[in-house]
Amino acid sequence: MKKPLALLASVLLCAFHTMFSQSAQSIDRQVLRKELDSLLALTQPRFFNGVLLLMQDEKVLYAGSRGYRDIGRHQKNRMRTSFAIASLSKQMTAVLVLKEVEAGRLRLHDPLATYLPELPESWADSVTIHQLLSQTSGIVERGKPLRFRPGTNFAYSNTNYNLLGDLVARSSGQSFDTLALAFFRSCGLRHTFPAALCPNPEKLSGYSENESGNLDPEADLCARLAAPSGGMISNARDLAAWNRLLHGGRLLTDSSYQYMTQPYGSRSHRWGPLGYGYGLQISPDGELSHSGYVPGFISTMIYDPESRITLILLENIAWDADDMGRTFFFHDEVRKILYRQISSHLPVNRG
Repeated sequence: MKKPLALLASVLLCAFHTMFSQSAQSIDRQVLRKELDSLLALTQPRFFNGVLLLMQDEKVLYAGSRGYRDIGRHQKNRMRTSFAIASLSKQMTAVLVLKEVEAGRLRLHDPLATYLPELPESWADSVTIHQLLSQTSGIVERGKPLRFRPGTNFAYSNTNYNLLGDLVARSSGQSFDTLALAFFRSCGLRHTFPAALCPNPEKLSGYSENESGNLDPEADLCARLAAPSGGMISNARDLAAWNRLLHGGRLLTDSSYQYMTQPYGSRSHRWGPLGYGYGLQISPDGELSHSGYVPGFISTMIYDPESRITLILLENIAWDADDMGRTFFFHDEVRKILYRQISSHLPVNRG
């Protein structure tokens, strides 16, 4: 006969699985496809030029592409098209750092100067690896004073993650690009690599909107992108696999994953205040996300732990950065459509 606590646990576990099953089944794929097709066909406030992939575990809920990889040659975007993923790169850099921590070659609360004693900035003796990862270091740029005392506030800075790239290069004894590429291949990600190691740079095409509203092609993209903070190249399928590996417990130990996915600071965002972990934004209800913007490309990747749904949008046009609502219009609207489709059995309130 089961003991009362064991019986209660069994009942609760059964109820959870029933709730999840109901929530998963509640997503009407035909309705979802119709809504997303209609959305991506819009031409105002701008047009969509990229790919959208929506998955639940390994099940494709929606996969669609629009527009052109190469506008001048009328070469269409496909699901296999490669994009610069911009700041989605940060979570990859964070994982590489945490792998070095797990190997005992780095310690999260050591200051930068412990591993990079040649740094001339006085703050190298006080800023820790944890503060770089969580964007709480106060660093603005190399050679400039801190914005605030380390650990007391949040300030987003690409410099934090470029310094992390230097750290793992020192601790591993390999260049950051070599280390990252080897790690991606060990994970089975065949189409993900640092920009400097891009095998076909001529196939990476990106465009930026100028002040007149016209689109200018970006030149020498692979040479200009800084991999640790925003220069990884990937495609939608590889990113979906990355999410399954990361959030499925196959890349990090449980303790490392907990460090990565808890908020250490608060970030103002279009969706409302978001927490920030290690290369990930964390919503009040646990959604894990990040967006990215670099010359020629914008990106969004979301993982919802409750439904185990991954949402990926990649575009090879960087729209006007002065109007982020318009720039990320499709990204925000797809997110809204998704969460309208998620069952009321899940406690979500995501706009």
